[in-house]
Amino acid sequence: MGEAERFVAETGIDWLAISVGIVHGVPLKEPQPLDIQRIKDIKAATGIPLVLHGASGVPEDEIRAAMEAGVHKFNADTDLRHAFRAGIEETWAQGDRQLEDALAAGRTKMIDATVAKMELYGCAGRTGASTQEAVSA
Repeated sequence: MGEAERFVAETGIDWLAISVGIVHGVPLKEPQPLDIQRIKDIKAATGIPLVLHGASGVPEDEIRAAMEAGVHKFNADTDLRHAFRAGIEETWAQGDRQLEDALAAGRTKMIDATVAKMELYGCAGRTGASTQEAVSA
């Protein structure tokens, strides 16, 4: 925790991306549970909002626990790209389809996945909230 606290003090950053058992992209092995206590400790030591890069595939209960512990931003690009690809593959599996049809299906699936993530993360419908209001919530 001391390293995170010192880094924040020396750089003056507003947000800190942390490593607590997550990885970017598709895990090559079974993912480990998030270290929620570590999140709490880093939050207490730094006092700033925390970020999880690589939140794709993290179970919803762990996302909620991470939010309660101090994480305010989640990056889950891999889950969204998988949704897009699923839409394309489902369209191609129906037989001869135009590329535009497949891309439209992919976009629809990706939008649905994005909305679901935003609802899980608690940011759906908050377009008018300032960053500080969002962090305080």
